[in-house]
Amino acid sequence: MEIGIGDQYFHRTEVWDWLTKDMIHVIDIKAPRVITLDAWTQRIYLAATGQRTVHAYIQDIVSSYPRGGAPGGIEEYIAEEIRKLVVVEGIVALSDKPVQLPPRLAEPCILAGTVAISGRWRGSYSYDHGPQAAVPFEILVHEVIGQRFKGTVKDDETQGGTAGTGEITGTITADGVTFTKQMPVSSLIDGKGNRIVDASRKHRPIHYAGTFSRTKRQITGTWHFKTGLRWIGWRLYTTGGSGQWQMEKVE
Repeated sequence: MEIGIGDQYFHRTEVWDWLTKDMIHVIDIKAPRVITLDAWTQRIYLAATGQRTVHAYIQDIVSSYPRGGAPGGIEEYIAEEIRKLVVVEGIVALSDKPVQLPPRLAEPCILAGTVAISGRWRGSYSYDHGPQAAVPFEILVHEVIGQRFKGTVKDDETQGGTAGTGEITGTITADGVTFTKQMPVSSLIDGKGNRIVDASRKHRPIHYAGTFSRTKRQITGTWHFKTGLRWIGWRLYTTGGSGQWQMEKVE
């Protein structure tokens, strides 16, 4: 280990995000370039929170192995990988004191999106089949915990939307969102384009999936709910549907 490096705190300096469920990539805006790391280097980068010295981190790694089971030379190997991240890649820095990472570095970019997901969104949904025009809606996301969020949704009833205030529960994915929309009133559109409403039942859960724009202020995707049979009055109707949707952050 280099003299002095072990007593210094190491912290990342560039934003990062999950590329897959197992792999991150680092966005180096100085170049600009996108960097992928091997498993060990990625582990070090994720540990570079500015709260441990190099020596303390290495000792944590060594102690994670059964007594005497740590690979030979692991201490020197980790120190060298940290040195490369600092000197060669320029995406980690050293400090004599602990460093508090700003939110943009502490969390992956996707969780920066988590913060942005809260608030008011306006959009519309359309159907894959039938003559129905796009229906405007408004979503208010009022609770965000990690990658999960909750909110309320209201369709524009004057343009063919479902009545009442619905609830949404969703998750931010690697590149967008998925959420379930639960409206308080069951409604469907028959083959002639007429809306049939059954106020005694909730609507079937409607599943949305969408992809963020580059700025993460627009989302576009598809929606669907399961096909089934439902009696409304004395008539048996086939339920189910699918279509497209989009929404944009308004505050």
